[in-house]
Amino acid sequence: MLNYLGYATRNKGDVDQGLRYYRAALEIDPDYTLARSYMGQALLSAGDRRGAMIQLDEIEKRVGTDAREYRLLAQALEQKSLDGTHTY
Repeated sequence: MLNYLGYATRNKGDVDQGLRYYRAALEIDPDYTLARSYMGQALLSAGDRRGAMIQLDEIEKRVGTDAREYRLLAQALEQKSLDGTHTY
């Protein structure tokens, strides 16, 4: 539930509140890789590429690189790099 609240809140434009929901979801279940993927996307949209990469690494540790959650975040990171809008 917290993950979906984060997703909805982030997509309505409140990235900070969305991140709070994702963090709360991960406190309950650190292995919830979909929350990690969405959190990484939120961090990326807030300009925190390093934070997004940390989430990508955490997803890889838990489920590998073939998982949908990994691919979603990896694609978002790649797209930001292609757009030239990434920050470090």
